[in-house]
Amino acid sequence: IGSLGMEVRAGRAMPRAHAGAAVLSCVATMAQILVVAATVQPQWLGLLCLPALAGGCVAGAIGWWGVRGVRHLPGQGAEAASAPALPPDTPMFKLRDALVIAALLTGIQAGVQLLTAWQGDAGMLVGALLAALADVHAATAAVLVRGGPASAAAPAIAQALMAALLVHAGSKCVVALASGGWRYALAVVPGVLAHTLAFVGVLALKS
Repeated sequence: IGSLGMEVRAGRAMPRAHAGAAVLSCVATMAQILVVAATVQPQWLGLLCLPALAGGCVAGAIGWWGVRGVRHLPGQGAEAASAPALPPDTPMFKLRDALVIAALLTGIQAGVQLLTAWQGDAGMLVGALLAALADVHAATAAVLVRGGPASAAAPAIAQALMAALLVHAGSKCVVALASGGWRYALAVVPGVLAHTLAFVGVLALKS
């Protein structure tokens, strides 16, 4: 969302098209939540599949609506011809960056677990909300690892997960505004909120 917004702010792309692509990226977020659940606590898959499917479908539909017809925009050929050359290729993987990310995710996990051990469900909720500001997948792993859907902690886990998704959606909206300006944000925010509310709503009904 941030990198697409920066292209919009620089005048290299239309807000609607890049906003559609940004919302489409949220489909991956839904899929990755299932991957995290399958890795950390597979028992949650049965409960999370339908919410993730609902959220992914909403994000996919809204994102498609935003990018549809982009190829047929008038004057696009002339704009492409006058566009600056692409920058040279750079390595897709940097060991230093990978180590920084690994350290960040490890710190998030440790922080949430410490808060949970200290304050129980309230600590888990606070930790999940703080973690979601940085990475919702780490927040998901941190709360799901506490127990399965049949455990005594299941209601608190579901509530923490839903709250984390809502906070993460809010952070995405702020990033959209900061990176791409208000026009880009106005195009991104409805899709981000809609797919998040779809996930949260279905999970609330199932839990």
